[in-house]
Amino acid sequence: MMKRTYRPIALAALLLLTMTGCQQQTESIAETTATTQTTAQTTTTPEPTQATDITTMPPPAPEECNGINPLTGESGYPDRAVGMRPVAVMVNNIPASYPQYGIAQADVLYELPVEGGVTRMMAVYADFTAVPDVCSVRSARYYYPKLAMGMDAVYLHWGTEQVHAVETMAQLGIDHLDGGKLERSALFYRDPERVGRYAVEHTGFLRGAELPAVLEQRVIRRETDRGMQFSFYDIPTAAGDPCTRAAISFSNSSMTGFTFHAESQMYLVDHNGKPQMDARANAQLSFRNVLILQTDVSYLDEAEYLRKIELTAGEGYCVSLGSYQPIRWEKPDDSAPFAFYTADGSPLQLNTGSTYIGIVGQERRLTLAAE
Repeated sequence: MMKRTYRPIALAALLLLTMTGCQQQTESIAETTATTQTTAQTTTTPEPTQATDITTMPPPAPEECNGINPLTGESGYPDRAVGMRPVAVMVNNIPASYPQYGIAQADVLYELPVEGGVTRMMAVYADFTAVPDVCSVRSARYYYPKLAMGMDAVYLHWGTEQVHAVETMAQLGIDHLDGGKLERSALFYRDPERVGRYAVEHTGFLRGAELPAVLEQRVIRRETDRGMQFSFYDIPTAAGDPCTRAAISFSNSSMTGFTFHAESQMYLVDHNGKPQMDARANAQLSFRNVLILQTDVSYLDEAEYLRKIELTAGEGYCVSLGSYQPIRWEKPDDSAPFAFYTADGSPLQLNTGSTYIGIVGQERRLTLAAE
């Protein structure tokens, strides 16, 4: 899958480093031997009676990967990551911030409307030790911590809406890290390639490699007993009616589309008709499953600026493998996970792989078509 492409690359780099180290050591030995021979010809120093015992470090043991990814249902998950908490990262999603990077590797990606007719994303990664660099990281709105809490995820953001989001995080007691308070000290930085070219709010990024150390330093719980967070089919299954094209109209100015790619069995993502790209992966976003959840979306204030989104129950659709089916969903309380059901009330099963979850007002226009 796309999100795992960095693992073979990382392994290849490690093997290359090992080979390079061995080559350097061999060259060093050859140089030492040559020097000794030259010295023996010009001095009376006796040659050593025994050859020097030179050993090389063995290559690192291969990583054991016998687990199942709790967010995607895929095998080959690192043993060390089994039973560990996921992390959820807030990501900007307006064209002025494009291209994003790091989100092509997300196991789950949420998209919800925020103020101004635009949307914001929350990328969730099952293995907190393998989170890539992510940009651009943005601020919290009160409903995103509820989604993260339902997955028992550590919540990462850059800034916070100062009334409802602050109050919600305090009530939930959610573990979170704020780039607005940690900038340039650990984990959160300004991308030097963006500074001066983008508005400052589009330059913040998360350096994923630093996350494990930061969680340890701040004594943030890393284990979870949540287990598998979705139910998955044992074999690939196309359930429902044909659907090769889906689209969500979040507002009159923001539409996210999904086109089924038969060869990869994935849905390719576009935003307002243009492919949505990950700059570091140099790839279009794609997902095996697309969940569209409809709910009441209104406003928190009389100025009709900050969004209010109900996250208790509703209806929607599951799109996967070229087909779609109606579903029902519920979230009993703020800290509870989503529960998904088919139209007949059976637990919903997904196909193994990454999942996109879009939450949209029930009055907004949807497209579910076989093109």
